[in-house]
Amino acid sequence: MHSSREFIQKQQRHRFLWVLALLGVCVFVVLCILDLTRVPLLPVEDITCVPFAVDRNVLHAASSSTMSQEDADVKRYFHDLQMTRQVISMDQKGKHFFARNWEPSYSCTTRLRMGCPGEGGKWICDPHRHLLGDDCVVYSFGSRDEFSFEAAIHAFNPKCTIHTFDPTVANPVNKPHFVHYNHAGLGTTDASNASLGWYFTLHEVMQRLGHNHVDVLKVDCEGCELDYWTLDVPEGTVRQLQVEMHWVNRHDTPERMHAFFGFLTRKGFAIFNKEANIEYSNGEAVEFALVHIQ
Repeated sequence: MHSSREFIQKQQRHRFLWVLALLGVCVFVVLCILDLTRVPLLPVEDITCVPFAVDRNVLHAASSSTMSQEDADVKRYFHDLQMTRQVISMDQKGKHFFARNWEPSYSCTTRLRMGCPGEGGKWICDPHRHLLGDDCVVYSFGSRDEFSFEAAIHAFNPKCTIHTFDPTVANPVNKPHFVHYNHAGLGTTDASNASLGWYFTLHEVMQRLGHNHVDVLKVDCEGCELDYWTLDVPEGTVRQLQVEMHWVNRHDTPERMHAFFGFLTRKGFAIFNKEANIEYSNGEAVEFALVHIQ
């Protein structure tokens, strides 16, 4: 009888301790919630798409410093080493091709993503070296009335001349005042299409606009890059290339993809970033970012 009473008292104490512990957890959660509500948080989209507030003194100090020959040699050595391991396969298609071929080979000192998350943003290699000049020039082919990339470039350096091209949107409603908009696209020859606007080669575009170099060339034309791509300008004219590659139809083959990247490699470009667009394309569209290193 005595042991039964002790057992019951022990069980009651255990229940009491569990209730106290549960109350403590509940009080802690409530206090955390109340504390968070005092912080004026922005929605996620607002935070990630707000252009950078940059410290120009820091950026200009960094841009004035030059890369040592030793650092340049090390970067080049590892680039060459990675290039010997590039897989050149002919039996994969679509996302399987992109997963196995053409990996990044070059390491920037730093990288910065310009624009919103997802399709809107692009990675830039060493922006303090490539985007701070008074003669900075940026071309953006493909917009669909979305200008977060251009807005980030402008916030980083308001002196950059930014030209956006899109043959599918004649009158964009979201165009910022600092963007020069062109109802035109990138083509292999200079020709017009009454329904889609004008198409020009890169050489013709630069000639018409009076530019002798392009610091950043962004190409996102939803599958046309293999059909209409041509870098018909002297080597070194384009300093960085951000291009989204698409595997969209039966005409896209491993041979055409390898020819495209082989062409860019011979032109002195190296891949420094590779990002699959898994939000919309199931991995069959991949963002490649390349920088000219020769």
